[in-house]
Amino acid sequence: MAKKYCIFIDKGVKLRTLFAIFVFVCFSSNIFSQINQLPEESKQKVNTLETEANGYVLEGKNSDALDNFIQIAEVYKNNKLYNSSIEYYEQSLVQAKKVNSAYKLNSVYFNLINLYKVQGKWSESLNLENEKVELSRVAGNRSALANDLINIAYTLRKLNKNNEAIKILEEALKISLFDLKNEQLTLKCYKELANNYNQLGNTEKYNEYTNLIKRVEVEKTTNALENRTLDAESKVRIKDDELSETNTKLGEVTDSLSKVEKLTHEQQLEIELQNAEIAKQEVELKVTRNLIYFLLVIFVLTLMAAILWYIQYKKKHEALKVVQLQKEEIIQQKEEIQTQSDRLKLQRDELYRSNKTKEKLFSVIAHDLKNPIHALIGFSDLLINEKDNLNNEEKEQYIEFIHTSSLQIHNLLENLLKWAQSQSSSIKFNPENIDINELIDLNIGLFKETSIKKQIELVANEKTDNKVYADKNMVNTIIRNLINNALKFTNEGGKISLSTKTIDQQIEVSVTDTGIGMTEEIIKKILDSEELYSSAGTMDEPGTGLDLAICHEFLDAHNNKLQIRSEPGKGSTFFFNLPVSKEA
Repeated sequence: MAKKYCIFIDKGVKLRTLFAIFVFVCFSSNIFSQINQLPEESKQKVNTLETEANGYVLEGKNSDALDNFIQIAEVYKNNKLYNSSIEYYEQSLVQAKKVNSAYKLNSVYFNLINLYKVQGKWSESLNLENEKVELSRVAGNRSALANDLINIAYTLRKLNKNNEAIKILEEALKISLFDLKNEQLTLKCYKELANNYNQLGNTEKYNEYTNLIKRVEVEKTTNALENRTLDAESKVRIKDDELSETNTKLGEVTDSLSKVEKLTHEQQLEIELQNAEIAKQEVELKVTRNLIYFLLVIFVLTLMAAILWYIQYKKKHEALKVVQLQKEEIIQQKEEIQTQSDRLKLQRDELYRSNKTKEKLFSVIAHDLKNPIHALIGFSDLLINEKDNLNNEEKEQYIEFIHTSSLQIHNLLENLLKWAQSQSSSIKFNPENIDINELIDLNIGLFKETSIKKQIELVANEKTDNKVYADKNMVNTIIRNLINNALKFTNEGGKISLSTKTIDQQIEVSVTDTGIGMTEEIIKKILDSEELYSSAGTMDEPGTGLDLAICHEFLDAHNNKLQIRSEPGKGSTFFFNLPVSKEA
């Protein structure tokens, strides 16, 4: 049992050692050529540190591995072997993120960024600087944040991204000038801003920041001179104090010498002083009494003034309260009037739209519904009154006319109903995932007979594999009306093709005909949702303009617009976009 256990441990050690060697070989292959350029002593140090570091990585000792990788990177950097130094600093960065030491992470970022700059790798430097600046933001270190922003601006300038650099510098300047009040950082911001504007060729801004730099430097020089002056004055003051002390000591000696003389006059002076003290006390008593009277008068006057001021203040305050209340009432009345005005405006707009809708309905009924009804009545009268005088071919022709007029009336009434519903907002918008190609095929089948009679080829060309997210009934009506419109304005022998294609999460649905086409003026009239533009078809089919008006209304519900490409004599393309299905 013990023997098996030893063998197992031995195998585990061998596997771990082999894995460490494998990691070492893979990692070292990129820098093998540079390690030979190191001095022998440094080479041995690197090999020892690297072996230890790989072992630490396997054992999960990330902090120890980090220290070793940093030491290796420093050896290569000191020997100016920058590629290898970068590789080991990158390894250090991985370990530093695992250790989560802000100090070591900042140190690694600093060295790695500088190495990239030495090699002119500005894009790589910028990526790391953006990571480092986020560390400063999270840590709340305003000074480090300002320095990091200035360094990013320098890198952006090297990449000729001057406008981005200027935006970054404005943030750094705000921190250094207002938050930190750091003169040195402010000066660095001014210098970098001047360099960027100079690189952009903005002479005015360059001169502005150059003058600011000069002003700051002059202020620094002035402050230094003032400090030196203060130092000199302090030294002079110290000397004056020393001289004064010497004079004091000299005076004490002089006083000692004259003390004997003063003693002889002491009694006489004492008497004179007593008399003077008595006279002084009498004067002070009189002055004190007068001062008390004066202060009493001042106090009474001040009290009266305070009472009068308080009375005036209270009256004024009450008046202001009344004015404020009146002002608030006026504001409230103005708001109520404005609310009523807005409500009246909405009612007026609604009434205007209602009248416009009514006028359009009357126009359609008066001009467009009347003709097919007259045709229906006329041909039915002929069949009733002349049935014995008509042959079968004539009867079939009249029946076909009646059928065509009936279809026209049906389509017109259906469009009138849908348009009126859209104008009154009674149609609910219910989007869902639908197969747009299925709707196209359905409508092609619906108009197949009409297209055959007019000898027009009606086909679906390009088809997308995606579904759309839209209101099925609205989209069905849009496609039907566009096909009907194309049939109306396409000559015999023409072609109408429908297609769908996906463009940037949108599906473009288009109806293209080889018909008579349109001028730009007609296109503008059609796209004007305020008016119903109509014209007769190639076989004098009546037009109301309702079909395209409904298309406008239903596409508005989808936050989209009908678009037209056309050229007189060469046909037209009507197209619109719908969003790709959410389940796609």
